[in-house]
Amino acid sequence: MHNLNNYLLRKYGKSIKELSETEYGNKLIDYDFQMISWDDVAEDFLKVNNEFNEKFSSADALYILEKEDKVQLFFFEFKNINYSSIEDSQMSKFHLNKCIDKMKFCSNDCEVYEDIKKHAEKLVDIAHVSLRSKPSDSISLFYHVMKNFFKDNYNEKEDLCKEKLFKIEKFFFLVSNTHQQYAPFHKNKSNRYNNIVKPLSFLKRFEPYHYKMVFSVNDNGFHDFFCEWNKI
Repeated sequence: MHNLNNYLLRKYGKSIKELSETEYGNKLIDYDFQMISWDDVAEDFLKVNNEFNEKFSSADALYILEKEDKVQLFFFEFKNINYSSIEDSQMSKFHLNKCIDKMKFCSNDCEVYEDIKKHAEKLVDIAHVSLRSKPSDSISLFYHVMKNFFKDNYNEKEDLCKEKLFKIEKFFFLVSNTHQQYAPFHKNKSNRYNNIVKPLSFLKRFEPYHYKMVFSVNDNGFHDFFCEWNKI
């Protein structure tokens, strides 16, 4: 795994500062520490693999920690969003409903208003759907990358890659601007079993399978993670 980690870092390594940056240039985490850009891996993987028609809905970053004979995978998704805010967490639906509500005052007495309103209630927020698929897609991508790497470099069989992957401890972090956290390492131990805010409650379903632990944290929680894992 050490060679795979070095290969990925060499080819796809970026700072956390860069990985957590939004399209508008806002940085969620101000660290120069290098991780693997898992989005870049997903994009390149699709170019050379005809087996898949669509890009994996991957996490933003991957960190591979090797301690003695143990390997741990840490996937990170960075979102400059407050998930306790309906406007932030359901942005597409929120703005769509605002537009629909304006139709009530249409000068032509819009006859389709009730019809559109009825169907709009069945729509889902595309960003939230994408977020829900990231934990499983990220692990799936890692398996295929690992399989290709070990097959090409060490002629290792597919079954051995599956065995390796199941033995590896896997963690998923959603890092956002949400005040409420779901993180057992948080300094305020009285809050350690807080419920995840409603839009993020699905994260619990990935624990303990596919992930040993899942975390929903803000920038302070992310900092605590680095302290807890000896500033990896």
